[in-house]
Amino acid sequence: PGAGAGPGRARGGGRSLSLSPSRSLPRPLDPKPSPSPATTMSGEYVRGFDEIRKPAAPSDGDGGDGSVYPFTPKYQYEMKNNPLCGITLPAWLTILRRRWRQIDWVAYGPRLAFITYMACLNTFLSAIEFVLNGRAVRAAEARQEHAWQSERPVFVLGHPRTGTTLLHGMLALDKERFRYCDTFAAGFPNAFLWFEGIGKKLLAGVIDETRPMDNMKLSFDLPQEEELATNVLSAGASPYMPLFFMRNAADFEPLYSFDDASAEDKVKHRMASTLSQPQP
Repeated sequence: PGAGAGPGRARGGGRSLSLSPSRSLPRPLDPKPSPSPATTMSGEYVRGFDEIRKPAAPSDGDGGDGSVYPFTPKYQYEMKNNPLCGITLPAWLTILRRRWRQIDWVAYGPRLAFITYMACLNTFLSAIEFVLNGRAVRAAEARQEHAWQSERPVFVLGHPRTGTTLLHGMLALDKERFRYCDTFAAGFPNAFLWFEGIGKKLLAGVIDETRPMDNMKLSFDLPQEEELATNVLSAGASPYMPLFFMRNAADFEPLYSFDDASAEDKVKHRMASTLSQPQP
């Protein structure tokens, strides 16, 4: 899921990640009409999309945890296509500190361990990046303010599932007029300057050949939304986070416009998306 992006500036519009499974209607469990959200089925409650179980302590007509259709843990051992694969350890620990109450530590222990391993690896790779290219990155920061005055970025705006990714890819074919961020750079923003050539081979197994939601081709060389990188660099100050905390999707709604976002999230997102330093 996710709105598309345009060469030069990869984040599109639309509320691409605000839908939580806890707000979705389940698939019909039998030919009979589905129960309304406040209706029980012989003392049982619909849980997730395909499971019926009795709640431990039902209240107010819900499933006992505040939701008629609570999220059922799935894909606990699935490691591929994870947008947090490129996060560093400090940023990962920040997310764990801020969201530890919302994490299913037991159910998703394997995935947590995998991301922690990748975070340690990315921290090591980012240290090499700093040594080799730190000066070039600082020079890019100095040019940032003037670059926006001469560049003319193209934005692709649209709701999810409306073809924005396809349009993004088509625009990126015009390499004379457009530049774009590829999937490897967006996924591993802390080390791609020196590690991209090697990393595309060593880390080929962390993504599938096609996207899981629509079967479109997926590879490290294809255009990608820059918001993936912003999410990693900002320690989760991004609308991408409901992908990981679906039951708490409403908590991230301020991150779409940042009108009601915290000062900390505003600074982190601005620094990650523009390479700028916080203002005093």
